Amino acid sequence: MMAGKATKCLALSIWMLAFLAGCGGSPDLKQPTDEALAREILPMDLPAATPTPPPPAPKFLTHVVREEGETYMAIARWYTGDGENWKRIAEANPDVEPRYIRIGNAIRIPEELLVTRRPMPRRAPAPQESHPAPTATPKPPKPTPAPVELYGPVGTPAIPVKPAPADGTPELEPLGK
Repeated sequence: MMAGKATKCLALSIWMLAFLAGCGGSPDLKQPTDEALAREILPMDLPAATPTPPPPAPKFLTHVVREEGETYMAIARWYTGDGENWKRIAEANPDVEPRYIRIGNAIRIPEELLVTRRPMPRRAPAPQESHPAPTATPKPPKPTPAPVELYGPVGTPAIPVKPAPADGTPELEPLGK
């Protein structure tokens, strides 16, 4: 049985070699030239494709931080008119940590967000503690109120007081009056 399989395998191998040898070079077929192959791959009839230009580089206005306490939100309010644009400014400045902006940092602001190019003004210095300057015209004095009697209403007649009895016990009044 083994000999039968080996014989079949050998016959198949010989047949394949003969078939492949016959396909290699038929005298009826012409070999294509390099020019014909080039025309098949790159047709010369089509116009040459123009490369698409790269997208324009984004344009920025650069703000240099001049004072402590400047934030992306304050910068966005000044240059773009909307404090919510701080997120877009933060995206344009991946090298600057939003919580740690320092004096001298260059902050890039996308040009399409700008409403002004004027530099951001410095904050006014904190007011020094000083006494207010006296006014030129003195205030009129407030009128003093009339003294108030603490033990009775103002403007009511005094209630006559009965003298105490001689034995020192006070006289009681009936409740139904």
